[in-house]
Amino acid sequence: MKNKTNTNVVDKFLFNLIDNRLFELVLILALAISAIIRVMLAPYTDISPDYDTYYKVWVETYREVGIWKGLSMTIGDYYVPFNILYAICSLLPCEPWAPLAFASCLCEYVGALFMYKIMKHLLVNNGYEERNAVKIASVTAVGLLFIPTVIFNGALWKQCDAMYTCFIIIAIYYMIKDKYTTSFIFLGIAFAFKLQAIFVIPAFLIIYMVKKRFTIFQFCWIPAIFLLFGIPAVLAKRGLRATYFMYFMQTQETQSEGYGMVSYLPNLYNFGFDDYDYMLNSVAVLMIGVIFMFAALFMVWANRRYVSGVGCDADILCGENILYLAIWSAFTCCMFLPGMHERYDYMVIFMLTGYAFALGQKLIPCAIAINVISLITYGHILFKVETFSAYQLAIPYLLIYMWITRDVIRKFCGKD
Repeated sequence: MKNKTNTNVVDKFLFNLIDNRLFELVLILALAISAIIRVMLAPYTDISPDYDTYYKVWVETYREVGIWKGLSMTIGDYYVPFNILYAICSLLPCEPWAPLAFASCLCEYVGALFMYKIMKHLLVNNGYEERNAVKIASVTAVGLLFIPTVIFNGALWKQCDAMYTCFIIIAIYYMIKDKYTTSFIFLGIAFAFKLQAIFVIPAFLIIYMVKKRFTIFQFCWIPAIFLLFGIPAVLAKRGLRATYFMYFMQTQETQSEGYGMVSYLPNLYNFGFDDYDYMLNSVAVLMIGVIFMFAALFMVWANRRYVSGVGCDADILCGENILYLAIWSAFTCCMFLPGMHERYDYMVIFMLTGYAFALGQKLIPCAIAINVISLITYGHILFKVETFSAYQLAIPYLLIYMWITRDVIRKFCGKD
């Protein structure tokens, strides 16, 4: 005998929601929870090693002198877009941490959105039904918002790595879509926000050499937008040199602020080379130049081999290979460039995690490991808990880089 269940209108609505919209409901709740977590963490400004010393002071300076005079001064060590952000914060009737955390967290969601668009596009191209592609891309993109170091970077640290990273991801998306001008415009915006955008420029140069489908003059968008974003400071009479040489001054910080060859990032310079920046800085830059030259040579050779094999007008650098190359390029810069801070592999972690879980499942162990390493490093900086030394973390970090480099070589040799 069947048990009769008395259902009211509310239950019928909920049961219908569970039967037909459970997936969407879970995603919405997850997004809401990710936002709530950030709101809960944002007020804890004492955790950040930079907020009270730098960001709050810069915003307060703009409040004292005004925006126009502030732009004419050297406030902070960031380029003009961030100075404009601090100037806007000075106009708001709240503590600076609120708009700073909001801006960074907003860019995290924008970055996740475009990672979703990239992953959905690539999954469909790989033969997935669009419905399944949407589900995989959606879950992965929402999952990126729960990466601990991503949450800590913006909400707790009030740092800006999500800002230039989101523009890099947008640039990669449009490169995959063969919309080259739009791609380079967003790459230029990323560069105007942070010097670390150069981490993916070698990948774009290699794509140019392999694809031969856009002009070298597209790269002019990068300096053009950089110059354009500096105009407010120039109009405020800050001076051309003081405005446009900001990045050059940032590259001198290894000597002026005593960072050495590395600042907490567990790269290879932790193996006893940190104190020799006076000797190794230029050597490191030349070395990474050689690495990318050989990478370009390899990619051109691999593409010729691929084209001769398929016998059609195609190239090997399309779809997910563009994303993977950009990840490897950024990781290589983190590993070999001098003066790398613990946050500079933010874009590597964000993009690698999305790529691994949605497209390259064999890389999931690498993605998990690099997230754990980054979390330990953040724990040391933010929470003053030192479980492992930078030297100890550098060993698995280097192994992850070597594994990904090996996988890139195998993939472009057709052994994937």
